[in-house]
Amino acid sequence: MIRIVSQSVPDAVRGALQAINDGDSDGLRNCFHHQAVIDELGRLIIGTEAIRLWCIELFERRGATVSNAMIVNESPVRTAMRARVGWDGADESPGTFTFDVENGLITMLRISD
Repeated sequence: MIRIVSQSVPDAVRGALQAINDGDSDGLRNCFHHQAVIDELGRLIIGTEAIRLWCIELFERRGATVSNAMIVNESPVRTAMRARVGWDGADESPGTFTFDVENGLITMLRISD
């Protein structure tokens, strides 16, 4: 479960984190700009359709879980979060999620170790 305590986290990031909590792939996709890019450990997912498919994969095929999330750096345009992430039933491992936001939507999400 992701809990947001900071009031300055952008609404798009709040929405994305809530969608992750809820396992809501449509809700997560809707937080992204239509030309957004996700960099998942070097794998680039670009644009609305690719992000839609990534969201489905994230929740329905990979069974993603996120816990122990903590915002580590934030500004109106960039928010970084450390969390433990699990895929495909594997043990959770730490990761960093950095969200770039413009005009109320996520334009870039970087996922790294």
